[in-house]
Amino acid sequence: MRLPTFRREGFIIGFTLLCAVVAAATWLFAIQGGGDESSVIRVDSGWGETEITARLERPVSYRVFTLDDPRRVVVDFEQGAWPEGSAPAALDGSMVSGVRIGLFRPGTARMVVDLAEPARVETALFEEDGFHLTLEDTSASAFTAAAGAPEQSLWGTRNLPGSLALPRGPRLPAPGEPLVVMLDPGHGGIDPGAMRDGLMEKDIVLRAARTIGAALEATGRYIPVLTRSDDTFLPLDARVEEARRIRADVFISLHVNTVTVGQAQGVSVYSLSETASDKAAARIAALENRADILAGVDLEGEGSTVARILVDMAQRETNARSRALAAALVQKFDAKDGAIRSNPHREAGFRVLKAPDIPSVLIELGFLSDPEDRARMQSAAWGEGVAREIIAALDTWAEADRAARALVRH
Repeated sequence: MRLPTFRREGFIIGFTLLCAVVAAATWLFAIQGGGDESSVIRVDSGWGETEITARLERPVSYRVFTLDDPRRVVVDFEQGAWPEGSAPAALDGSMVSGVRIGLFRPGTARMVVDLAEPARVETALFEEDGFHLTLEDTSASAFTAAAGAPEQSLWGTRNLPGSLALPRGPRLPAPGEPLVVMLDPGHGGIDPGAMRDGLMEKDIVLRAARTIGAALEATGRYIPVLTRSDDTFLPLDARVEEARRIRADVFISLHVNTVTVGQAQGVSVYSLSETASDKAAARIAALENRADILAGVDLEGEGSTVARILVDMAQRETNARSRALAAALVQKFDAKDGAIRSNPHREAGFRVLKAPDIPSVLIELGFLSDPEDRARMQSAAWGEGVAREIIAALDTWAEADRAARALVRH
């Protein structure tokens, strides 16, 4: 039946308006999902398909693979110096829950796509406006079957897990010989750590490590070495292996904290224990131990059971020395009203503290969620003050540790 003219025109106008509304809604979703033309990453989602665009400078060699538990897609770009960026952590209605890109190794950038549901890579290619990755729906079983890092996916990595080195035994410095202190600024590159008001944990702790290192060197009693001296990602186990490679006497990992519920302020110090001292310590350890997952590191092949038993046996004495160092640090920070008010010395299973032959501690230097701590972290005086307290604690601990070990040897 032929529609009357006025009804036919009304239908056309209505249909045109509907199309406009759908187009506007699609555009709005793209903007909310990282579609700002100036952003590094754009996410566009449709029926059963999601396209991610990374606005990289030029085509380079790349490789794409998937990892399970949690599900994610990883893209490595060789010989690129790319700007860092990320899409929002929550992308409603998308198979993607988050995307980020950043430096993974010198000369290598990495993009990690967190998946809200199983997906397979349909296309991956460079076009004029950057790199395009298209994902399609797939089944959980198909995703798991295809997942796994390709051989040599971590370019330039040395001494990664897989063949766990057995303890060599602690170094015994001669009297008066400087102690080698490995300073480990946490996170880096693609892993920013905690963030608040434009501040990123990885930047704060790197500045602090440089300041602390300069102060340690100036004493003549310590030789500082940094696990990273620039904005580069380094896997947790690689940090420990580097400390063991140079036979460091002490390992100090530097971080800053944040809370989403309640208020907290000040410094807290952690030593290693498989049993966390409290729920907060367990939560923080779990967050810090996720760094490798966030950066797309394949964690399979963590070493044999026999090797781990031998390491655990060797670690008992080291853990006691680590707890003594943590206590000395808390005492010095507390004397300056710098320590957190509640339970400043805590214990948890931080992977980065598991060197079996090096006393190791992790210092949370403050809370990005606290306005006063945030203000302090941005001042040069703050880093210098932290350096003074760490040096004072190391002096106290080193003297007592030498005396105790001399008694054990005799």
